[in-house]
Amino acid sequence: MTWERRDNPGTMQEDLTKIFDTLGNELGVKVAPAGLAWQEARWRLRTVELYFRDGSHPLQTGSYLTASVIYATITAHDPRGAASVIMGHPVSNDGVVDMEKTVPLVDLPQATARELQKIAWETVSARSKPVSSAPGTPSATASARAAAGR
Repeated sequence: MTWERRDNPGTMQEDLTKIFDTLGNELGVKVAPAGLAWQEARWRLRTVELYFRDGSHPLQTGSYLTASVIYATITAHDPRGAASVIMGHPVSNDGVVDMEKTVPLVDLPQATARELQKIAWETVSARSKPVSSAPGTPSATASARAAAGR
């Protein structure tokens, strides 16, 4: 599931969550709740920017959080302890991969990486457990925060 735009907090994520969960249920597949993790990270880590300047695309922190959510969803394993520096081959603006070079694709402070991993795991774990609200709805905490405009 994708995340809401930076300048549209609250209601957009609730709508995205419902849409992705409905599709996931219809197709019988798990939904990686990246958008809910972004919502939680924006609430808890106010000094960590997830968005590129366009307010839609991710910075390396947003990509790292999303990857942690996908990992936790697919494997059902806690991503805490994963590397905070991820090496890979650079890709040009034209989409050409330079297989001759290896560069840091993500290079986060360890403390930031740990917090993003924790949020990813907590978000995925919360959706894996039975809840009293209807399936596919955000957690009560996320809903309350969205209603408060946070």
